Amino acid sequence: MVFPIAPPWDTTGAKKSTWTGIPKPWDTSGGNIQNVTAPSNIFNQPGWLKPAAGTGNVLGPATPAAPAAPAAPDTNQYSPIAPVPDMTQEDFLKTDSAYTTQIGALNTALSAYLQDLAAQKERYNVDYDNALRRLGFSGNSSILDTAKWDASQNRWENPQGEGIGLNWNEQDPNTASGAGIINQLNDFASRGMLRSSAFARARNNLLRQLNEQLSSTSTARNNAMADFTKQEAAKKQETQTGKTSAANEAIARWKAQYGITG
Repeated sequence: MVFPIAPPWDTTGAKKSTWTGIPKPWDTSGGNIQNVTAPSNIFNQPGWLKPAAGTGNVLGPATPAAPAAPAAPDTNQYSPIAPVPDMTQEDFLKTDSAYTTQIGALNTALSAYLQDLAAQKERYNVDYDNALRRLGFSGNSSILDTAKWDASQNRWENPQGEGIGLNWNEQDPNTASGAGIINQLNDFASRGMLRSSAFARARNNLLRQLNEQLSSTSTARNNAMADFTKQEAAKKQETQTGKTSAANEAIARWKAQYGITG
């Protein structure tokens, strides 16, 4: 089917031989219409398709477009919360690799520290015992852990304030006590004054000096042992603080993982 279009005429009644802007509506025989350029806006009407150029086909209804497929649900809007496992916090800590790794490192560091501290104490005690032997003390050194030198009384006292006697090496010239006593005996014996009060005073002065040196050595050792004890306690406390912090961090991760509040 075609649209019949009457040929345009000018005012003189003559048929126009040419048209401006559109193809001629008739063929060379003046018969059938072959091509019509429709106004541009006709193809903007809903439901109509533009005919192919030069075909002579008329405008027709367009094939309706298929409806759009529904959008897939957005699975990234939220993350499902895993169900809370049936375990206590203590049970969880045993299974948390980050926590157990931290605890292992803390224990290793503490063990190494305590071993080094014990080695220092052992070396100090060896030096201490050697110092006592060089001084000439021949008693049990453990008594010095609690005994105190009372300079005003010129004696050693136990924790109850009772005087105790200490043994000194009087014969070994390689010790301070032995060398002092031997030299003193020889000096006064050569002058025949072993029974004099001067000899007694000299002997007391020598023993006082030895006891004062022993007291200084013992006090230094006791202070060192106390310091070692403080260092050990401080390191253990530091380790415990680290363990508590690691546990708190692990529990926080546990609660966040399972949405636990409180």
